[in-house]
Amino acid sequence: MELKKITEKVFYIPNPANIGVVKYGQNSAILIDSGIDDDTARKVVNLLQDNSMTIKAIINTHSHADHCGGNNLIQSRTGAKVYAPELESALIEYPFLEPFYLFFGVAPIKDMTGKFTMAKPSKVDYIIKEEKYIDFEDIRLNILSLPGHMPNQIGIEADNVLFCGDSIFSEDVV
Repeated sequence: MELKKITEKVFYIPNPANIGVVKYGQNSAILIDSGIDDDTARKVVNLLQDNSMTIKAIINTHSHADHCGGNNLIQSRTGAKVYAPELESALIEYPFLEPFYLFFGVAPIKDMTGKFTMAKPSKVDYIIKEEKYIDFEDIRLNILSLPGHMPNQIGIEADNVLFCGDSIFSEDVV
């Protein structure tokens, strides 16, 4: 796992679902999404510590497990606050809802409750409703509504770099 620099304040961690990193202040960091599970989250925490950054916040673009599955471990290790869109926050806090609705409102079979469909629950500290931006000390993060892949999905723009969750897929994926 490596930290790739895009601008002075914006980085990303290549991953099956890339993880955005926005640096602010002296050594504080905001994650845009957190990866799929505890293993990914541990690597992210260690990588940022090795780069003299402390995770202070996580902003989830949407509630799929590969974007919020690392929240729980990162919150417990760093005390980071989680920000998420209003509807998505319900699935982040109650991940059983994801396989439940995928299984048409019936208690899902065991195969539907693995880490790919059901992240560990995590507390959402700030629900993003109508905000157009969030300020963190010396950087403003613009919030864009990107419904489609998920109903209340958002994108985050920082320093002219857009993190848009799964709003765009490469030709290879399509």
